[in-house]
Amino acid sequence: RDADRMIIKKGSVLTLDISEVTDSELSTWLEKAKSGIGSHLSEGFGRVLFNPAFQLFATEDIRFTEVGNEGANLNLKPEQKVKYLSSNNTLSDKAILGLLKNRLSSSKENSSTIAEVSKFWREKSRFFRSISKTQWGVLRSHADTSATDRVLMQRLFDKKEGLLYRGQSQEAWKKKDCREILEKGCNDYKKQGGSVRKFIQQLGTIAPLNHQK
Repeated sequence: RDADRMIIKKGSVLTLDISEVTDSELSTWLEKAKSGIGSHLSEGFGRVLFNPAFQLFATEDIRFTEVGNEGANLNLKPEQKVKYLSSNNTLSDKAILGLLKNRLSSSKENSSTIAEVSKFWREKSRFFRSISKTQWGVLRSHADTSATDRVLMQRLFDKKEGLLYRGQSQEAWKKKDCREILEKGCNDYKKQGGSVRKFIQQLGTIAPLNHQK
């Protein structure tokens, strides 16, 4: 039994200097790498991608078309072209790239929402001192369960049936024009292209943590 094993963490990126490697040697290595590198291959270890397309670009303007199963046209200059490995048992570069772009877009949107909500709270928190942690939690719950921004806005701000205009909580939301200030904040963020649901979700997280009576 192996007491110690050297393992490279999944998702690691290694940079290798192949300036002194011939094309023939590189081709031989790439061919061998298709079946995996190292031990315990049957357990899923040793799978590698050599110069995957999604590592080649720093911008979001990425375009390439697949050429068969073993390569891709990356629209690169001749001196930039690289060899590319793929496997029928793994995600294609196109699928991985799409996933990474979605995560990047989501991360940027979340960062933007956090920044805007933080700014809103710094400027307007004094108006919401009558709102309890429970009431903020109810708003967040509605944001979590609303299918669209429009549905959420109706649930909260409809003058007849809206949550902030009926029931016991309406008295707290009437003070210092809380509901009007909140509605304006939502509309302002929506005009910037943001999601009202995410705005309320984030506000429903920040406000209880900074609750002051």
